[in-house]
Amino acid sequence: VNFQVAALLVGGNLGLISRCWATGSMRTSGAGYVGALAGFNGGTIVYSHVNANVHGRQPGDEGIGGLVGISDGGVIKRSYALGKITVSKEFLPNIGGLVGENRGIIEDSFARNAVVSAHGNGGGGLGGLVGLNTSAGQISNSYAAGPITIISGIVAGGLIGYDGAQAGSISNSYWDLDMGIGNSSQGAGNVPNDPGITGLTTQQLQAGLPAGFDPKVWAIDPNKNQGFPYLKDVPTK
Repeated sequence: VNFQVAALLVGGNLGLISRCWATGSMRTSGAGYVGALAGFNGGTIVYSHVNANVHGRQPGDEGIGGLVGISDGGVIKRSYALGKITVSKEFLPNIGGLVGENRGIIEDSFARNAVVSAHGNGGGGLGGLVGLNTSAGQISNSYAAGPITIISGIVAGGLIGYDGAQAGSISNSYWDLDMGIGNSSQGAGNVPNDPGITGLTTQQLQAGLPAGFDPKVWAIDPNKNQGFPYLKDVPTK
């Protein structure tokens, strides 16, 4: 890892993080890549979750995610992030409810963060799940259902802010149309009707498992996760 990272649990992961969690708050400025669980992931994160508030401030922050700042060749599965992400000042980084910048694999995961960008002049991507999904990024069986507030000019999408991956790299992934990005074509900020991404209302997301979600992995209960789909093998209130 040749850049600065910051996190509540571990700065950089090149191995396995399993059944770990983090809570709390963190405030950074110029940390490079910031995530509540890990700043950098080059390994595997599984069965893990966070409930944390992250505040990033430019200049210097490049990617901010609820769970991970940047996943570079790493795998994130059966994990989730709750809390709030707030970013201020000019030249915004890539901001994602789960991952700021994804260069790896995300599967069976979700984010229900409140994501807020403020007082900036653009420069990054903001998404409910991922800020920037690069050409190497793959996302499947995942969703975002947290309030998105955009005060500044930034490329924003319900699931992904800026998607640079080839068609077919995303499948069975969703965002909540009632959480701030209500345009059904804006699953990614830069690709209208990006294949593999579907917008659903809160009522639809709470009514049953979306298409492609394995009932062995996911479940629905009105008394858990505020009625949204949750992961059976990961502790959820």
